[in-house]
Amino acid sequence: MLNSAKTNNLNVTPKTHRMNTILEQAVKFHQDGLLADAEKLYKKVRKSDPKNIIALQLLGVIAAEKKDFALSLNFFSRAISLQPSYADAFYNRGNVYKTLQRYNEALSDYQSTIELNPCNFRPYFSRGNIYRELGEFAKAIPDYTQSILLGCDDPEVYCNRAVILEDLGQLDGALSDYDMAVDRSPKNPDILTNRANLLMKMKCYNQAILDFNKLLSDKPQEQAFLNNRGICLRELCKFDL
Repeated sequence: MLNSAKTNNLNVTPKTHRMNTILEQAVKFHQDGLLADAEKLYKKVRKSDPKNIIALQLLGVIAAEKKDFALSLNFFSRAISLQPSYADAFYNRGNVYKTLQRYNEALSDYQSTIELNPCNFRPYFSRGNIYRELGEFAKAIPDYTQSILLGCDDPEVYCNRAVILEDLGQLDGALSDYDMAVDRSPKNPDILTNRANLLMKMKCYNQAILDFNKLLSDKPQEQAFLNNRGICLRELCKFDL
């Protein structure tokens, strides 16, 4: 996901108070999903101040949201060339490279983001996702852990780490992470399914049944859930339910 429209933490201001007001309104439009209105105002700011890196960066965000990735990369790269310490531009360009599966370039940009702003959890999370896709689990786990330590509370980070831990046979750690993910997203069917299947693997059948019951409350005819709940009941010798 691209970093949202932001103007904080930058030592750059538009040339005039009026341009600053226009830029703030553009960001508000952007945050409200009014991309055409935001884009129009960003371009107006750039016409007055062609080197305004905030407007450049946010035009790059809009281009990426419109899936014009070549234009997006151009905007981000121009912003970086004007201010090489612009962490958001590195992070967002890394996200575009990741979308394009240009993983080496994405990893390089995430590393630059971390060096510029080591307290931001997002590049660790994003880099961990790439390492997971590449099967480099020994690198993915520390990145997920670091993102959590820095304040990431996204259920996906716990779920992704749990999947890796389960693959590595670290079932207790995986279950703990699935619990954390479910706490943050109690009705997410993918997370519930993963936890239920792990509980079956760990022979914790009563707990697994509880998760399958939750899943079946939304999809009462789902054969996989019915079958797995049946297996759990059989293992518990509860044949009359």
